[in-house]
Amino acid sequence: MQTETPAQPGVGTQAPDFRLAAAGGGRIGLSDYAGRQSVLLWFSKGLHCPFCRRNMARLSQSYARFGQRGAEILQITLNTEREADLYFRSYHLAMPYLCDADRAVHLRYGVALAAQSVGAVLDNIVNSALMVASDLVRHGEKSPLPVAPILRMGAMHQSPQLIVVVDRAGTIAHLQGIGPFDTLPTVEELLDRVEAAQR
Repeated sequence: MQTETPAQPGVGTQAPDFRLAAAGGGRIGLSDYAGRQSVLLWFSKGLHCPFCRRNMARLSQSYARFGQRGAEILQITLNTEREADLYFRSYHLAMPYLCDADRAVHLRYGVALAAQSVGAVLDNIVNSALMVASDLVRHGEKSPLPVAPILRMGAMHQSPQLIVVVDRAGTIAHLQGIGPFDTLPTVEELLDRVEAAQR
C-alpha cells in the first residue's frame, strides 16, 4: 500500500462538503446543516472497533446536550452501507452514523492511514480481544466482525481519529487529531469547542 499524504484543511478555511449514506437509510451532507447548526465531525473506524464503541457510548449518552447547544454530531466511519445497516439493526445509534468505506471523505480531511509495527498490531489484537470478551461477558454485547474493514485498510495499517468542529457558516473552527485507539476529549471539552464555534 502506498503512503498517503493528503493535505488537511486548516482552521478558518471552508470545510470540505460531502454527502454520505447513513445507517438505517438516507444520505446526509454537511451542507444540510449550513446556516442553522454547528457540526462536530468525528472520523472513526466504526462499531467493529471496541475502542470506538466506548467513545460512541460516551457521545451517545450526551447526544441531547449537543442538540441543546445547537450542534449536531456526525460520526464518519470506514464501514460500507451494508455493514452499517446490519449494525443499525443490532445497536442503538443515537447520532448519524455515516459510511465512508472508500475513505474519500477521510482523505479530503487529511485522515491518512498510518503504518503500524508488528508489535503495535499484536498489542491491538490482544487489547481488542480482551475488550470484546468483556463486552460479551459483562453486557451480552456481541461485537461485529472486524475482518472486512481490516482487509480494506490492510492488516498493518490503522486509521487515526479526527475531531472537526464546523460552524454554522461552514468554516472549520477546531481540528484535533488523536490516535486510532485513544479516548476522545471529554464531553465538556467537546461542548466548549462547539460553543466557541458559535460565538
